[in-house]
Parts: sequence; C-alpha cells; structure tokens
Amino acid sequence: MHFSVIIASRGKPEQARTVAGACLMLASGEHEVEIVFAIDDDDDNERAYRIDAGPIDAVIDSRPRPPGITECWNRCIPSAVERGADVILALPDDGLMSCPNWDAHIARYMAQIDTRLGVMAMHDSANPGQATILLAHKDWIKLAGFFDSRYAFWWADTAINETFSFVTGKGLPIIGGGGVTTRPGNFNPRMRDMASWWAFYGASRRERLQVAKMIRDELGLPEPDLKRIVAEWQHHDRMGLPASEEIVANLPNPKAPDDAYRSAKAHIDAYMRDPVSSADAYVASGVWRIL
Repeated sequence: MHFSVIIASRGKPEQARTVAGACLMLASGEHEVEIVFAIDDDDDNERAYRIDAGPIDAVIDSRPRPPGITECWNRCIPSAVERGADVILALPDDGLMSCPNWDAHIARYMAQIDTRLGVMAMHDSANPGQATILLAHKDWIKLAGFFDSRYAFWWADTAINETFSFVTGKGLPIIGGGGVTTRPGNFNPRMRDMASWWAFYGASRRERLQVAKMIRDELGLPEPDLKRIVAEWQHHDRMGLPASEEIVANLPNPKAPDDAYRSAKAHIDAYMRDPVSSADAYVASGVWRIL
C-alpha cells in the first residue's frame, strides 16, 4: 500500500521536517510512504523547505495561501494519487507521529473493509476520542471528497465524521496506540465570529445529508436512523458554540482578520442569505469532489 503523508505548514520548515522524520522513522517499512510539504508561496521560509530537507525526499507543493488550511491538504491529493497513493494522511506541522508501525496498522484495517468506506482518524493526544487527525483511502475520497475547504478554522474534520455517520450510522473509527501527539490548547489565532461559523455549519448539514445519500445509493447501504443522528449533531452544535466563544475570548495570541479570512467570511455570509438553495447548488456543482 502506498501512503501519502501531506504535512500542511507555514513558516515552520524545521518543525515540519521533524513531523516528517517521525512518520518515516515509525513506519513499518512494509509500505511505500511519501512525504508532501504543502506550503504557501508567500512563505519566507519556502527555500528552507526545499533546500534543508536533508535526507527527507519530500514533494513540495507551493501555492497561494488559501482561506483555510484544509485546502492545502485537498489540493495535493490528485497528484499524490497520480503518483500511486492509496491512502492520504493529513498532518499539521505540530502533530508528531507516535504510533509504531502506523502504516501497517492502517493497511490491516483497510484490508478488512470496503475501501469505499475507508476513512478514519488517528488518536490525537490533545483530543482523545475526537476525530481530528484524519486519513482516507482514495476510494472514499472519490465518493465523498475530503475536507470542506470553506472553513477558515475548525469544522472540516467534524464534517467528515458527520457525513460518515449519515452513511453508516456510526462515528469514524479511531486508530489506537500512540497515535499522533499534539499540544493541548493550541488554538488557531484566526478564530472569530463563531456564531456565524456555527450557523453555516448547521445550515450546510443539508449538503452532508445529500452526499451521504449518494454514497449509500452507490454502495447499496440502508438508511440509518437519521432523525436520531441529526439530533445528536444538532446537540453538538448547541454545546459547541458557547465553548468556542469562550476559547476566542481567551486566545493568548489573536490575529486580525486578513484577506483570506475576509474572503471565507464573505462566502458564508452570502450562503446564509439563502442556505437551502446554497446547499443544493453546492452539492449539484460537484465542487466538493477532488478525484
């Protein structure tokens, strides 16, 4: 099995190389593992990613900075699959692999399932029990896309978990063991306008329900108890808003909104003027498909 480990990074080439090195060091050697650094082309450190990679033979993907980090992972997937990748692992540059033989664990899991449902999370030390560090087989990505890149922060990983639950009636599997070590409380300093973003996330649930139906139809799966599952996610929304607003109120290093953030916020503001039509148009456009 061929793994593509895509590490999204900005301004931290040494840290990104450390993350890459841990992935390679703890891989089993039974599978091909490639490293991709997804960086911004305005990053003053771009030369360091290219020249100082040392023994790490990494692919460098350098493009204009998108509104949110998730597009850095998404945009690398088609070329990774062209190079033969079966599984995509999306890592931040502050997530250190600490699961010995992680690739072998994932390969064994994928061998036991229909890879069209091959999406899962790795244990995240800072968020135990939550699906935050995600990976997917190319067969799932062909059906469902991967990250929703409209978010400036948060939600995109939760959206995948939600879609999977609408398909299967269950939450994403989380691989145990050491998983990935991340620092707790390391929140995105761009966070703001949480009520608007939670409202958009709730309104776009209509999209995830439609995509999940497409997947169930494709795979011949029965419809799970969507009434119950949707109610559980709506409860998650209600609990998440005040918790996230408290985080924003206590951010130690808040950043002023930049052009990328303003673009993302303008999009959801337009979406929310007619959320039903916006959701239907988004699904019909197929823009969420990566492969």
